[in-house]
Amino acid sequence: MVGMHKPRSTGRSQESAESQKPNPHVAVIGAGVVGMAQAITLAEMGYKVTIYSDAQKSSALQLYDGFIRIMHSLSIPIPNRFNEAMLDLMLKPKPGMASVAASGIFQPYALIRKEDEPLNGGERERLEKVWTELTETSYKRFKSLLSENCGVEEIRHTEVLEAREQMPFYANVMKDFRETTTRAPDGSVKPAWEFTTFGVEMGRYLAYLHRRFAELGGRIVIKHLTPAALSSLPEPVIFNCTGAGARELRHDNEMRVAKGLTLLLKPAKGAQPVSIGDGDFDIVSLPGARVKLGCGYTEQKTDTTEPDKADYAMILGKASSQAHTEWARFNGLAGTLREVKARGSAAVSKAITGVFATKKRGPRIEASVSDHGKVIVDNYAHGYCGMTLSWGAAEAAVREWLRIDASTCPAAS
Repeated sequence: MVGMHKPRSTGRSQESAESQKPNPHVAVIGAGVVGMAQAITLAEMGYKVTIYSDAQKSSALQLYDGFIRIMHSLSIPIPNRFNEAMLDLMLKPKPGMASVAASGIFQPYALIRKEDEPLNGGERERLEKVWTELTETSYKRFKSLLSENCGVEEIRHTEVLEAREQMPFYANVMKDFRETTTRAPDGSVKPAWEFTTFGVEMGRYLAYLHRRFAELGGRIVIKHLTPAALSSLPEPVIFNCTGAGARELRHDNEMRVAKGLTLLLKPAKGAQPVSIGDGDFDIVSLPGARVKLGCGYTEQKTDTTEPDKADYAMILGKASSQAHTEWARFNGLAGTLREVKARGSAAVSKAITGVFATKKRGPRIEASVSDHGKVIVDNYAHGYCGMTLSWGAAEAAVREWLRIDASTCPAAS
């Protein structure tokens, strides 16, 4: 079991469970990166999957993905402005959808926050083993996607530290991991971790996920679900991947919700595919895409998509301070960041907010049986690492389903 939650007993006798006819129809609630990864994982295992979502225009995304693939096969470049305009037009996510606002960096789960202390050695070791497994699984999947023309690129990431720390649990997972130093904007030398990871253009990636799900025979139903409506779904097994929506859907009052902010700048000509972050702020540059500045998180006014003014100012300030650093000059981003310093908010082409869900001790991945006899597998509260953990969490959620009630999780055909 992942997380600290104890699942309810099924209350079924072995005899009655074995007498039930297995039904491989499964529902997934949510069509962000976590929900899509969950649905695709189940469909690839042979299950019939229906996604319920009120956030995506799946047919438009599939058409766009097909258009991109044709243009790519003909070696015809697509102007960046056209690319982004089409995604803005067709994606139409619900306000605050985390998957669209994400910075798009495969960045291992930031275990364990100070407010979660104290943890004894055994508990820390157990949790780090869980996150390592989820990270490794997802890493392998993203590596396989590099050849799929789906918005996934290899990039070099630098994680700046306040002080030297022990090697992170993911040091043996990430490619070319090494300890290094970098010069901060104030001239001081900071310890840092550097490794090769994946940068993801989120709109393009979501289009690929929808196309892949359609290829596997999956279907999407545009529908908003309330807690009372879960019992009316025809599928006997429901995977809940609603993220922040789980607070209402699952009455989870322990879940914390925060609003993140990403600012988009014009593409930087000649820039390297790189990113840098310090835990509170990221700069991400992918080939041909707008430079992303994030993250800025607030737990205030999460019911509105208006950017938090303090976060906006913080992001612009940190980006401006990076304009003259060795990192910016070496990676071809100095000019773009100098423009931010000179023009401020006028240099920003778009601001996107997204609502993220977190829980102490990490994501909730567990299975239980509802009062109506449905198996509900929760897979949410991945914090700011939903994309990173998505494929690993999907496999872990299936294992939870097997663990709690193998009678309803037959070997897929």
